[in-house]
Amino acid sequence: MNRGISAFGCALAALFAISGCKGDTASSTIAPHKPVTFDTSPIDVDDFEKSAKVQRRCLYMPFGEAAARLGSLELEASSVIKLTAGSRDSEQADTYLVRQDPNDNLYVRLDTPGNQIEVSIVDRKTYIRQDKGQMRVADNHDFQAPGWSDIAWSSMAQALEPFRPALRFSQGRAARVGDREAVRFDLGLTQPDPDGKPKVDTLPPTTLAVTAPAGWRERAKPRELTGSLFIDKATGTPLKLSVSGRLAIDEKEGRVTEMALTYEGAVKNVGKVAKITAPKAIPEFRIATPPADPVSFFREHLDPLPPKD
Repeated sequence: MNRGISAFGCALAALFAISGCKGDTASSTIAPHKPVTFDTSPIDVDDFEKSAKVQRRCLYMPFGEAAARLGSLELEASSVIKLTAGSRDSEQADTYLVRQDPNDNLYVRLDTPGNQIEVSIVDRKTYIRQDKGQMRVADNHDFQAPGWSDIAWSSMAQALEPFRPALRFSQGRAARVGDREAVRFDLGLTQPDPDGKPKVDTLPPTTLAVTAPAGWRERAKPRELTGSLFIDKATGTPLKLSVSGRLAIDEKEGRVTEMALTYEGAVKNVGKVAKITAPKAIPEFRIATPPADPVSFFREHLDPLPPKD
């Protein structure tokens, strides 16, 4: 495999893979003693096309807020990234699943070619499996769960990021996703400015963790983009996203790497998710800590004390 392609694969994995998304996030996975509330005020979806603020509220909505708005839900999504440099290519396929029931029990599964994470939080107990290991019961006081639910949920917004600032949405039109009334926005790219000046597409700050842009992002030029985004009319929650796009990334010495990206994600079972049950698991392995002996160094290097009378 070409080293240049491999390097870009690692950078792109930061958008979609588990290893690139760890960190502190505003998540629904919060310890019981730290309750969190979300802004569930109305969102005017009709303003989505032209309002950066509405776009931020919809696209960068934390998973906890989406669950609060919809009651219970399940997101299943997949992405494929293909990099081509001359006759060499590299491909990565990732899948995401996040499910929350009406009792706030949670199930998340993230699959990439290099890693797999499976997490359940049931009745305030955390169960976790990494790769092909056994499911373990983690101590909630010792185990600081990253925002696994937000990693899966934010894959929709992350699939659109490589196409900014040229990303544009069509005027919305009525649609349906399952039994939900929605507004559909088709995806596209703006035409280059005739003066060669880039158009700035600035979004307000988001509460989700955002990694620093990689170098390839500065050199990437969107070439093609098709697809559609469906937003729930009543709540402003993203319900479905389909993306198919292509970018060109300028390399040294005039070389160009082509990137093809596809993404399919859909929310289902809104308000109808069955109760999530605890999986079979083994206790978290603990290493016994020997009792502390603060004077052990002196005991080994000094003569023993004389016996007491």
